[in-house]
Amino acid sequence: TGTREAIGWILVRPLGFFTGNPQPDNLELGWRFRRQSWGKGYATEAAKAVLDSLRQAGYPQFSAIALEDNHGSINIMQKLGMQYQRTERYTDAIFDEDVVVYSTHLVNG
Repeated sequence: TGTREAIGWILVRPLGFFTGNPQPDNLELGWRFRRQSWGKGYATEAAKAVLDSLRQAGYPQFSAIALEDNHGSINIMQKLGMQYQRTERYTDAIFDEDVVVYSTHLVNG
């Protein structure tokens, strides 16, 4: 019997959505999950389902960002087949930190 409580969420938006330089041809996948759900594969499973939908829709590029010490999220990115691209300063209205950027190109077929 479940509690019907959300354990987390997935978002899709242009990379850099809240910065002065959004990239509409490079979609960012992000996630937040409750700590008690960490390590159970939920974020990976959800992100993979979204990635599969993006692939079906024909989007050209897919990226994710994380703080440099967020090894859980970096592990998810790698499980999704994403590769490290760069470390950059990410600044928006509430965030000003160095992040790692991982990306993959989506291919139909």
